Amino acid sequence: MAIKEILTKITTETAKKAIELAKFGLSLLQIEKLLGQSEGTIERYAKKSAAFKRDSEIAELRVQIAIEEAFIKRAMGYEVTEKQLIRVPSEEGTDEDNTILKEVRIVTKTVHPDLAAILAWLTNRDGARWTKNPAAADNKGSYEDFLKKNKTAEDEMKVNS
Repeated sequence: MAIKEILTKITTETAKKAIELAKFGLSLLQIEKLLGQSEGTIERYAKKSAAFKRDSEIAELRVQIAIEEAFIKRAMGYEVTEKQLIRVPSEEGTDEDNTILKEVRIVTKTVHPDLAAILAWLTNRDGARWTKNPAAADNKGSYEDFLKKNKTAEDEMKVNS
């Protein structure tokens, strides 16, 4: 068996750890160092295993998508349903083990949209339009110039409507 063949064989557990590390945006070289693999081992494995290559390439993207979904949820607001168990002491004693379930309540709570999350989302998506300080966004002009540009844009929008 050639040395190259030995170096490209990694265990399933090592491959799973490599994909987990790829979620953090690490390069294959960085992953090899962290996992104690010799240089090029994981890269050669990725060339041989299409599934591993695909999973390692999209691992970070999946995490980013999950974070964006959570961020959007926070910005838009959401509802949480909780189950509350109401217990009363039984006649045998008052400790927690000696209780009787009296009632089960289903409570729906509303988490209102988070203004800071909304603002962060808008400024990251379209910073030119959603800036905290319009005068600072256009360093070439004053605040009055900014207002004139907006008025012109509004007039054009009315004409085009």
